[in-house]
Order: sequence, then C-alpha cells, then structure tokens
Amino acid sequence: MKNILKVEVKQSIIIKIIFLFLIQSCTRIVPINQLTFKDCKVFFNNQLFSGNYELNQDKKYILSKVVEGKLIVEKIYVDELLRMEKKYDSCASGIQKTFDLKGNTISEGPFISNRKTGDWKYFISDSVYFVKF
Repeated sequence: MKNILKVEVKQSIIIKIIFLFLIQSCTRIVPINQLTFKDCKVFFNNQLFSGNYELNQDKKYILSKVVEGKLIVEKIYVDELLRMEKKYDSCASGIQKTFDLKGNTISEGPFISNRKTGDWKYFISDSVYFVKF
C-alpha cells in the first residue's frame, strides 16, 4: 500500500512539473521591433498580439505584457532591479509605481496620456507626502 501511494505521489509531482513547464513555454517573449503599434493596439504579423515583449537598452530592460492587443503591464528594470511598474486600464492611462534600489516604493499614482495626474503619494523616510498633478 505504501509503495502504491509513493508512486501516485511521484506521478502527481511529475505531472505538475510538466504542466508548469508547458505553461511557461507557451508565454511568448518577442523583441519590440517585431511588433506594430497602431491606435493603442499591439499587432504581431497583422494580428492582435498576446504575450510579452521586451526591449533591451544598455542597463535598461523593459518587459511588457499584452493581452489581445492591449498593453496590461510594463516593468522597467535598471541594472536588473525593478525601478518602475505601470498597470494600464486603458490606452496610455493607469497606475504607476517607482521603486528605489532596495525595492521600496518611492512614489505611486495615476497617469493619463503618460503624464502624472491626480493625487500622487511620495514615500520619503517614514512619511507619506501627497502631491496633486
């Protein structure tokens, strides 16, 4: 009985590992120069793109997630550290966070047309400061 249970547990673990590998391998990361951007939509081979795209610039690395042509999340890394994250709710609008070298949030707030707008929070030392844009 113990041997049958061990075999079933091993099989279950192997199946989970294979499933996880398949999910990871299905995620496409495409260089940004292979994509077309038009009317706030992202296209790959003239079809709406779903997946991730990347851009490498010296010490800066940008990784963006797109679902059915809509940009959802953009993360900007500098020297392999996350420095900014934007979550989009529509074209060029959403919530932005910036981070320090230790991963602590420096600021966060909404943006419209890629410009800060509304109430922003700035975290300095042990204080939170509010700035209206």
